[in-house]
Amino acid sequence: MGNEDHAFVEIEMELPYEWPIGKEMLKSDENSWPATWLRRLAMHPHLSGEPIGKLFFYPNGSPPQPFASNIELSVWMLLVSDQDPVYISEEKQIVIYKAVPLYREEYDLVQERGIGELAKRFDENKLHSHRMFLRKNVGLE
Repeated sequence: MGNEDHAFVEIEMELPYEWPIGKEMLKSDENSWPATWLRRLAMHPHLSGEPIGKLFFYPNGSPPQPFASNIELSVWMLLVSDQDPVYISEEKQIVIYKAVPLYREEYDLVQERGIGELAKRFDENKLHSHRMFLRKNVGLE
């Protein structure tokens, strides 16, 4: 799949079931950071001219800083979703990406040992997509 296949992209983010949504979500930075970052991630290709590839990392600064004062998550990993692309026409499709927040140590782990090691640790800890925001840091193991 080349970059031309990624001209149309949607980003999905699974918040924990108990996460405040609607107006409640927007009342504080502790709750609104996922929505703020979803907008930033969506605008990145438009502002930078850099397309999103099959695997894409977006750290919050260098070195990565926490997304909000109440958490240590600091890097976004965008993965092509398991969902099939949405076909607009024979020539155009919308590729769905899943946004997964990472701790800095997890990002460092990927840089040093590869994405397979992170995936293995997620599996060993039975981490599911709806729990990615409220979980332990598998990069510290």
